[in-house]
Amino acid sequence: MTETMTEAAPLTISSTAIVQLKKLREDQQVPEDHGLRVGVKGGGCSGFSYILGFDTATDEDMVFYVDDITVYLNKAHAL
Repeated sequence: MTETMTEAAPLTISSTAIVQLKKLREDQQVPEDHGLRVGVKGGGCSGFSYILGFDTATDEDMVFYVDDITVYLNKAHAL
């Protein structure tokens, strides 16, 4: 079950980034039911690489709201 969080998101998004995300969403015609997926996965020089893109929610996600951006974060990535 997707968990909607009322507490502060575990990340910050600058106002400049918010503007760019909204522009990307419009330019790429991202559907309204997609939010910004943020996470990490194994790999890369430091042992991790980052996940960043528009996606739909899954049952394993926590949902946060940063400005007008819906952010999805897999519960396992919150550690």
